[in-house]
Amino acid sequence: MLSREENEYLCRTGPGTPMGSLMRRYWLPVMLGNEITEPDSPPVRVRVLSEDLVAFRDSTGQVGLIDAHCAHRGASLFFGRNEECGLRCVYHGWKYDVSGQCVDMPNEPAESNFRQKIKTTAYPTVEEAGLVWAYMGPTEKQPPFRHFVPPSIPNDQWQASKIPVHCNYVQSMEGNIDSAHISFLHRNFVDFEPVNDGTDEAGYPSLKMSNYIRASSRAPHLEVEDTEYGFRYAALRRTPSGQILPTLRSTTCSRASKRRSPRIRSTRAARKRCSTRRAGLEQRTDSSGTQLVRPSRWRPPPARTIPGRR
Repeated sequence: MLSREENEYLCRTGPGTPMGSLMRRYWLPVMLGNEITEPDSPPVRVRVLSEDLVAFRDSTGQVGLIDAHCAHRGASLFFGRNEECGLRCVYHGWKYDVSGQCVDMPNEPAESNFRQKIKTTAYPTVEEAGLVWAYMGPTEKQPPFRHFVPPSIPNDQWQASKIPVHCNYVQSMEGNIDSAHISFLHRNFVDFEPVNDGTDEAGYPSLKMSNYIRASSRAPHLEVEDTEYGFRYAALRRTPSGQILPTLRSTTCSRASKRRSPRIRSTRAARKRCSTRRAGLEQRTDSSGTQLVRPSRWRPPPARTIPGRR
């Protein structure tokens, strides 16, 4: 059970929070591209990492992501007019381009250059794979955008979707890394029928065999390795032939770190190696049968240190 301090440290993602600062160092998907399909179409409300923003597609088709409120009197830009390469506040007419720069102040004298001194919060965006991506971190730390869809893949061969989940991101992650529930919630009656297709062996089982293993082995053996960036987790299930199958692996980051979290990959070549070795275990057989034991090189993980706690 997390303490109140640990819960606040892990779950808060607003500006200036540890987890918020970490997440802002990456390009993040913020919305579907088809939510703002046409240039000069109405703006859309977007809330990302506890920030209220508005997104709009300007006259050239470029997507802007700026503060939800006008820098003048705080009026909502969601009600603004998207016109001529900018979003105009309906209160006093101040207009902002996709970079957040104020480009027009109709309530100021024509000779005034005050608009050049006003710039609201804005984040760079990239539109790819049906999604709008934004970088919300320090400008000097902005990484290059990672392209997810090669140009050679036609648009009709991929799709993007969005499912609103009204909870904290940790709650959603907790469900994703929970391997035990897939033996119940995500099973069909056909999955409980024994399968004998020759894939119950070290390597890569068929989809039917994988579903049967998950349905029949309902109490997975969980292994967790504590790391400086969070933890690595593997759920191990015993197959009908006695093999040990990792049915879920996850790398979770629970603290800010300058080092990139290593990935735990699930590939055909990797699975053909010893499954238990990849989970940090050794498989040994004695008179009592096959057991899972920790390798001799294993050492207890260091105690976690939470800022602000002794």
